[in-house]
Amino acid sequence: MKITTLILLALVCCSCSKHATLQDLPKEPISITEARFYEDGGSIGILGTDGNGRKFDLFLYNGLEKSPNVRPYFILGTTEPEKKKGMVVGIDSAEEKALILAFRNFLNSTTVKSDERNAAETILELLK
Repeated sequence: MKITTLILLALVCCSCSKHATLQDLPKEPISITEARFYEDGGSIGILGTDGNGRKFDLFLYNGLEKSPNVRPYFILGTTEPEKKKGMVVGIDSAEEKALILAFRNFLNSTTVKSDERNAAETILELLK
């Protein structure tokens, strides 16, 4: 390979987001402390606390108005993905399934109607 090709390959790989693993995910039970609804077609930012008392940020990208063919997906570690940080959660991955289960369990643990509950319900609806 030419040196310019190797440099280009290295630059592309460095700009990729890290993918989340099961160890990166919030531990159950989760609680949602704040939900942010974006006007891009339905994206949602979540601030929460996990079962170990650790705070977490999670973003569900659902920019249907911009990209109608893109399935919603999670980014762990941010509520504002334009800042280019966070870890992508693979679509249909074990990590995504674990997050969906955590949101289902959150809904089963509370009956209070709130923005937080609405966010969890919306996330589950978008990912079914």
